[in-house]
Amino acid sequence: MIFVEEPVTWKQIAVPPSIVRKCAEFTHQDPHSEDDLSKLILLDCYWHKMGYYNDEGLINVNPLPVIPFYK
Repeated sequence: MIFVEEPVTWKQIAVPPSIVRKCAEFTHQDPHSEDDLSKLILLDCYWHKMGYYNDEGLINVNPLPVIPFYK
């Protein structure tokens, strides 16, 4: 089982095996590799296949609310 941090809350989530297989085939990377570049490439693919990107190719992360500070 492959676990990654999801981009909204940064909690560990399991990547479905079908997505791991598709991303490994698409990127030609070993999902069990300890190489940082391979991990980054696969993380990007996992997030894309799991729906974390919008139509413009940007990550769907709501910005943190800004609380104004006045004296």
